[in-house]
Amino acid sequence: MKWVVAVLVMGGFVTPAYGDGFSAFLTKMGEKDLAASGTNALSLRFTIFPTWGNPVCVRVNQEEKEFRLVAKRLEGLAGYEVGERIVESKERVLSKQESKELLDSFSKLRFYEMKATKSDEYGADGERWYLEGLQAGRFHKVERWPADNAMKRRGLKEFVRFCGLLVRCADLDEPPKNMGRLIFERGK
Repeated sequence: MKWVVAVLVMGGFVTPAYGDGFSAFLTKMGEKDLAASGTNALSLRFTIFPTWGNPVCVRVNQEEKEFRLVAKRLEGLAGYEVGERIVESKERVLSKQESKELLDSFSKLRFYEMKATKSDEYGADGERWYLEGLQAGRFHKVERWPADNAMKRRGLKEFVRFCGLLVRCADLDEPPKNMGRLIFERGK
């Protein structure tokens, strides 16, 4: 039996998935450090760690006017015992219409103006949402505790919309869930 040590932080729990374990999850998913990739083209990666669901990552890299999308889902539960293997992986080039929609949604997001983290966000049994971006050597990473929770009050409507668009474009056989519920159905 494997044990995961949780640390109490401001009334919530932070498991390895939510703390220093971020890079370990990316390594298990076969993903590299986006900040160190050195690309000038736009690269974006959304990673979600549902406490009671599979970790999922969706990355898009701009190639001319279109984007190449890579999506992966890891076995296990992100908040407890994460598996070692990728149980689903998809790769495709987005259509011109999808690419345009992605760029439009990204510009509405005002990503580079978002704070990296929000200290007032914590909880248990939710999800950690990470969105990373690299463009012309500029890297930024935004982390949010369930972004769809009170998203309008917290000013996260465009963030949730953009992350949902990435997940829909990925067209995973099993999209991100927590406690058996589809995450992006809640965040419409």
